[in-house]
Amino acid sequence: DEALVLPEPKEKNYVPGLFLPKHGTGAKPHVAIEGPTNIGKTTLIQKEVAYATGLGYRFIVLDAKAQGGDWPGVTEVFGRGFNYAEIGQVMKLIEETIIARRQEAYGMGRKEFPPVILFVDDGNNVIDILASQGIDFSTWFFLKLAPICRAIGIFLWFSCQSFQASALKLTSGGSLRDNFVKLVLELDGQGQRQLSLHKLYGGLYKPTPQTWAVPQIVSAPPTPQVQVALGDETLRL
Repeated sequence: DEALVLPEPKEKNYVPGLFLPKHGTGAKPHVAIEGPTNIGKTTLIQKEVAYATGLGYRFIVLDAKAQGGDWPGVTEVFGRGFNYAEIGQVMKLIEETIIARRQEAYGMGRKEFPPVILFVDDGNNVIDILASQGIDFSTWFFLKLAPICRAIGIFLWFSCQSFQASALKLTSGGSLRDNFVKLVLELDGQGQRQLSLHKLYGGLYKPTPQTWAVPQIVSAPPTPQVQVALGDETLRL
């Protein structure tokens, strides 16, 4: 199935746009990017976001490590300053907007929606810290949102150190297999960064021959950014 999502590239170097939702038989709508700390996952996603916003995609970013100008062009960045409580609060608002879109889709017959991508950075920490606060982020994100978002123009991106079900506090990987493409950012045998597609075999993700070289990633310069406050109108889509 993933071959329809990420066809073998003409160029073996990574270019922005690789993460954007693909449509077609077997295409999985959501993307997980796995890799060790400080390998460059967030900076890579920032390049994807900059590219996608130019195509009209809107982003909601949950990033507890975010600083002032980390997400140019994105006003809905929640959790700044390690404010995991805010991430827990915004979960309810996100769910309400999804319910509203579903009502439009199934009650009013609406078939097209402006595309929105919900990105969760450092996902393993988000899951663990919210769990310590009594909030089950994994069930909400992977089991509740992932299966239904695609039909209403909402797509999920998730960066993490481990995308194994156990590391995500899930009892099985069914939703991951059915809804997510997994990309791994890592060092190759020569110490150069590469991005590779992994497939699920016998319950474990394993690498495929589909790889892209990732040259030095330079993040966009910080820009002044207006932060949207949490409130009833924040996530009206």
